[in-house]
Amino acid sequence: MSNEWRMVPKESWREETKIYHSRLERASSLSSEVGDTIKNKYPGKYWSSQPDDETTSVAIKIVIYAVTGFSYSLALRPIIEQQFKSGQFMIVPLNVRFFFEMWGGVHYAKSLLEKLSGKESVESEFKKVNKLLMGARSEVMLPWGGLATEPSIHIMDFIRSIEKDYKGSEELYNFLCEASHPNFVQNTYFQMAGPPVSNWDNVKFNEHGHKLLEKTLASYELAAYGSERDIIGALCLGDKLVNEN
Repeated sequence: MSNEWRMVPKESWREETKIYHSRLERASSLSSEVGDTIKNKYPGKYWSSQPDDETTSVAIKIVIYAVTGFSYSLALRPIIEQQFKSGQFMIVPLNVRFFFEMWGGVHYAKSLLEKLSGKESVESEFKKVNKLLMGARSEVMLPWGGLATEPSIHIMDFIRSIEKDYKGSEELYNFLCEASHPNFVQNTYFQMAGPPVSNWDNVKFNEHGHKLLEKTLASYELAAYGSERDIIGALCLGDKLVNEN
């Protein structure tokens, strides 16, 4: 093949996008506060608990769900950081969206614990926690045999619960969804942000590309901050409920 037909990746994307790296690294780092809370409240104790009353049982199940969801978001942090820094911008919004959804689950779980703390109906929360732990919208095998029969809580219920406390988060989630779907124009913009078809030398794209990456990173920062706030709240509420009953 003639050299004139070979695609030569432009390296300008590195200079254009490294301005986001310090923010990316901060968002990907676990705060000392959440680390200390996890150590002090030791979530592992919930797996071996055998509660005598229904409120404690429901609280433990909700905390288990929240901790599991937060662990997924922890695993996503280095993946998102590596993909962003290596210029794989087409798949960054997809993983940030997944992170956002995991945060939604943690936030929803914390809101259920708040209702339990407020002495609201345990029966109502028990029905919701069954959907959290065992619900599914397609065939999912249960560990003890058989398939899940109860529908899971819809993802938009999670997102709407976040929106109540973090105004504008639903719009950010919709943006991430659009960037993750087979939208030709939006996908192409993200493709042009990195190799091998970097287009930062194009003035119009340069302006728009930074807006897209800024919004993607802002979504990630909000989800990272919010998930930490919510897991701290969930662990503290769970600890309080378990010790009270």
